Order: sequence, then C-alpha cells, then structure tokens
Amino acid sequence: MEGFEGYEEQPPEPQPALVAAAQPPNRRIMFIIFFAALGLAVFGAVEKLGLLAHMRSKLGFLTKTFEQSIGMNSGESQIEISLNASPKPSGTALIVKQNAPEAAAHFVAAESSLSSTGKKKTSLPASETQIPAVPAAPPAAPVRVVIVALGITGGVGKTDNDFIKIAAQNGETVLIGGWKLRKRTQSGAESSVKVFPQNAAIPANGMFVWANSGNAFDQTIGANVSSSAALTDNSSVALFNASGTLVDAVAWGSGQSSPYGEAAAFPQNPGVAQVLMRVSSGGTFRDTGNNAGDFVLR
Repeated sequence: MEGFEGYEEQPPEPQPALVAAAQPPNRRIMFIIFFAALGLAVFGAVEKLGLLAHMRSKLGFLTKTFEQSIGMNSGESQIEISLNASPKPSGTALIVKQNAPEAAAHFVAAESSLSSTGKKKTSLPASETQIPAVPAAPPAAPVRVVIVALGITGGVGKTDNDFIKIAAQNGETVLIGGWKLRKRTQSGAESSVKVFPQNAAIPANGMFVWANSGNAFDQTIGANVSSSAALTDNSSVALFNASGTLVDAVAWGSGQSSPYGEAAAFPQNPGVAQVLMRVSSGGTFRDTGNNAGDFVLR
C-alpha cells in the first residue's frame, strides 16, 4: 500500500475453535472405532479368563469323577457315562463294565435320579451290573449201543456159522475201538469172542458185525471182524466198552449157570439158519431190559 513501505500483509491467524473443525472427519471416527475395539477386546479377555477358570473347574470335577469310577480290583474297569438333566427330569445312564481276564463286556441301562446340582447320578446294586450268564446246554446223553441179532448154527457141516450184530439206537456213528465181546456157556465158563481194533466203529444207521472165521464164513457175510470163537446152545454173550463197563447182554435157551443177560433169557435156542433178533419199530430197537420180551426168532 502507498505510505506503508516495507509492510507485507499477513493472512489472519486461524481461531482455536476452528482448528478442531478443520481436522479430517475420518480421524475422529478412527479414534472411536479404536477405543470401542479396545474395550471389546478387554471385555472378551475378561470373559475368556472367567470361562477358562470355569472350564478348569469342570475338567477337574470330571477327571476326579472318572478316576473314582474306574475299578482296578481284579482287572476290572468301570466307566459311567451320565446324561445331562435337561431338558427331561429323568433319564438313563449307561454303565460299561469290562472284566479284562474274561474279555467280556456287560451293558446295563438303569434309571437315574436327579440331584440338587442338576447332574444325573446313577446308583445300581452290584447284582444288576451284569447280565446273567446263559446256562450251558446239558451234555448229550450217551448213545445206547445194543446187540441186535445173532446166529449160532448153519446146520450140518455149518455149525460154525456164528455171528453177532450190534448197532446204535439213534443211528449215529459210534467209535467202539477197544470194546469186547465175551461169552458164557451153560456151565458158566467164560471166554473172549473178540476185542475190537482201535479203528472200529458202528457206521451211521448201520451195524457192526462179528463172525466166526471157519470156512471163510466171515467173508461170506462181510463181517467187520472175526475170530475162531463158537457160539452154542443155552449160552449168553455180553458187550463191554473199552473201560470194561457192561453195555449189553443176551442169553438164550435154558439151564444156564450165572449167564450174561438181562432179566429172563430168551427161552429158545436159534435153530438152523435162524436168527435171534431184537424187536424194532420205526428204526428204534426195543430195549426193556428183558431178553425174553425184547427178542424174537426169525
């Protein structure tokens, strides 16, 4: 300006009130967001610390409960799994009980009662923690083996055509290795007829046959075993197992002195080519323990 040489006009100084207003608006928002996030982070940390303590408390309780639920006596372990009380007021608990030596697990579902803490607690009598064992099947009855037929003569020149047939009552295969046939004469003299070989067996639904070996009679009838023993009138025979136990016996004729046999002897002697045969019906042999009633001549 004229008259004021050396003076340079300066711009007016900004007012303090206008300084804040002149700040960029996004910086204020950033401050607000920062402090809000910081507050949330602090609050979250506090919440997490409280939850962690709660979890530690629960974990300690569960660990203690689990340790108390494990039975270490005699190799047994028991684990109890409790159901939460909500939403139903009653429920069930599953108990798994394992006996390591026997390698058996028993599962029992039992009603539980609700405690004041809201947790399910199961209390079971010892008698209810295992399913009763299924009783073992009774052993099968021993197979009844009987003498079913015999012959003592084939007539003139064939007096040694003697044979004895034995069979199993139920038609099963029966091993008879080491079993024995013995005889007694009318006077009571006793002797061996045959000791069966170890591989001897009565075939299923079949018979095992002994025959006299004279004149190759055993081969003629296809006997399983043979010997030179002979059967005579008014005699008796008996079958013993490998342990020496009497299995069956048959006596025929009369006047015997202490014969083998069951009750009364069959009163007649088999004639030429006749067979003293045990009565059978439907594949079952009659065995009443009385030779007089169990046999017929054919």
